[in-house]
Amino acid sequence: RLRDTPLKPGDRVWHVGMDWRSRVVSQKTRVEQIEPLALPLPSPPFFIDTNIETIDVGQAARSNGGVLVDRQGRVGALWASFVDLSGDKPDGFFLGLPASYLHDVVDPLREGRTPFHRSLGVTLGELGLVEARARGLSAEAARLLEEAGGSARRAFEVLRVAADAPARGQLQEGDILVTVGGEPAVDLRRIEELSQADAVEVRLSRQGEERVETVEPLVRDGQGIRRLVSWGGMLVHEPPASIAEQRGIEREGVYVSWYWYGSPAARFGLRPARRILEVDGVPTPDLDAFLAAVADIEDGGATRILTEDLDRRREMATIELDLTWWPTWIWERTDAGWQRRALATRRPGSR
Repeated sequence: RLRDTPLKPGDRVWHVGMDWRSRVVSQKTRVEQIEPLALPLPSPPFFIDTNIETIDVGQAARSNGGVLVDRQGRVGALWASFVDLSGDKPDGFFLGLPASYLHDVVDPLREGRTPFHRSLGVTLGELGLVEARARGLSAEAARLLEEAGGSARRAFEVLRVAADAPARGQLQEGDILVTVGGEPAVDLRRIEELSQADAVEVRLSRQGEERVETVEPLVRDGQGIRRLVSWGGMLVHEPPASIAEQRGIEREGVYVSWYWYGSPAARFGLRPARRILEVDGVPTPDLDAFLAAVADIEDGGATRILTEDLDRRREMATIELDLTWWPTWIWERTDAGWQRRALATRRPGSR
């Protein structure tokens, strides 16, 4: 079962996991530190954990994950894998994810409910109080955060605001949080818990001036992509949440996530990590509009595609379909699992 009280530095725990041969391994160890996880932006956009605190231990068993348990066998943390995708090669490592985060998923599932995640819709970064004061945080606000945070002596600043967050425009990059829901903003987990209300009062410091904003939380259902289309040898779907959260790009158009070498998409330069905004001058704000726009394009027909990359640079490309070797398919996720079906296409001279 999950431990109710959080682990803290100095606690003795056992790391229990399985090695690459599926053998149970364990290691007695100690919690060394608990600190916010700070991962660089991945390229291309990809899911990364944000606004969480992770647990590092002195020594862990060589395993493919596992849990950190106390002497009563209660799970205090999931020994989880994280990855840095900002470089040329992925850099993976393990840290402890506190059990309190697991309750957000496990408890609703036990009650037969679908888990939802609510947040302010921002990425937060740790900021020392000395630097916060230099950036205009008042002495009164700094004293409030210091008294509430103890030895941490920190504040949290807004690094990014998701493009689809209701709070966009109310919260801005560089804002320093003072209180959330009436409580000092010194703990990431507590900030998340206070963001579960329908309206959240946020007191913040912006360029030396304090203000109070009442914001609506951003709600994610965790379902991810539910429809995927293969067209012209590329995979397209609705824009993922990662481009809104990491690049501030609206989730409009259809997102190119992959193409096959030798396909029309590859030959005519339709590269991944771009959004398709128009087909032959017809706007494609969503996947349904895109499917409607390409439905009558004949095999071998030339089509003009307006795309935009992650730096908001637009480009017009022309693609000639080859429906014999690169037909149009759609995958849909249903309660029975993923199902694939072919979409009807026009042949030259057909009506």
